[in-house]
Amino acid sequence: MRLYEESTTTYALALGKDAALVGVELIKLGRAQALCGELALAHQTYTRGLDIVRRHFGPDGAPVAEGLTCLGALLVQRLELDAAVAALQEALRIRRLADPQDPQLAYLYQKTAEACAMKREPQAEAYFLLAIEAYHTNAKTEPVQRTYASDVLDDLGLFYVDFQHYDKAERCFKQALDLRLELLGDHHATVAYSYSNFALLYLLREALEDCERMARAALELYAKTARTNTLAQADVYTVLGQCLHKKKAHAAALESLEKALNHRRLHGESAEQAVAESLNYIARVLLAMRRVGRAAAHVREARRIAFRLNQLLTEALRAEIEKTERMLPPLEEWTAADHAEAGDPPSPLPDPNAEAPKEASEKESPGPPG
Repeated sequence: MRLYEESTTTYALALGKDAALVGVELIKLGRAQALCGELALAHQTYTRGLDIVRRHFGPDGAPVAEGLTCLGALLVQRLELDAAVAALQEALRIRRLADPQDPQLAYLYQKTAEACAMKREPQAEAYFLLAIEAYHTNAKTEPVQRTYASDVLDDLGLFYVDFQHYDKAERCFKQALDLRLELLGDHHATVAYSYSNFALLYLLREALEDCERMARAALELYAKTARTNTLAQADVYTVLGQCLHKKKAHAAALESLEKALNHRRLHGESAEQAVAESLNYIARVLLAMRRVGRAAAHVREARRIAFRLNQLLTEALRAEIEKTERMLPPLEEWTAADHAEAGDPPSPLPDPNAEAPKEASEKESPGPPG
């Protein structure tokens, strides 16, 4: 990032702050800032760079398409999805106008599909399919691009899962796994990701034995190939925990879900929604174990997190949290231990062996009004 800062400053001093080369360099600097997690700063840098390159290259210039591509990907990260789709579609228009076979179209189709899928828009399917086709076309001259197609196939499969099109999802997951086994072998971390997706599919189909088998295979392979990829492992532990919950192996389910929660907490704000999801699943298991207080504490924290995040992206999670809350028994049925575990101890319960206060015991109950 420092190198791009220095080069941008050098060009600005030598050529003027509004020179074309400064605009191009600003877009490169913005990309470096985004990679370093400086998303707000990167947004400002992209905007400045785009203003300059539009003036020099016109609205259809290649540097404009590059800047819009970077900006669109950044906006997806920031969950500004409407603006992201608009930027990416404009970049697509420019590149297709210049060259309908531009290899960069594959990535643009993929990012546009991701943004549309996050909004649960049906047009995401078309963009995913265009991306897969484009990556296969690119692979004729650059074979490694077939592996990129496998990533898009997984994303398309998960999109189908979201709409309960399980047969279509299975075909996508199988194609992705076959590509990975062919190109990367059976001891690659992305194969573990394929196993994880199959585990999710089997969970939703209630094929619990197959789900557990695939989840454990994914965890075993991650342990060998990508031990540091804790977020991916957390997803598998989450699926495995739900599977074990359905099999009524509650202690094992709780252990698995707590591992997922611990992994997700390590990633801070970037995994907040996943943390809320884990808390809600744990609450369900605790309710099955009659640990009402702990369940209430977990679902309360899940609500605190989920209901301050983007409403569009957490709509389904919010509904699941509210469902868990309805599963809690009425407060009057809670024990003192339940209240203590929930973190809100009740008023002391009366001691049945204690003597009544003297003034109350000597006072006669009033009779009916005369």
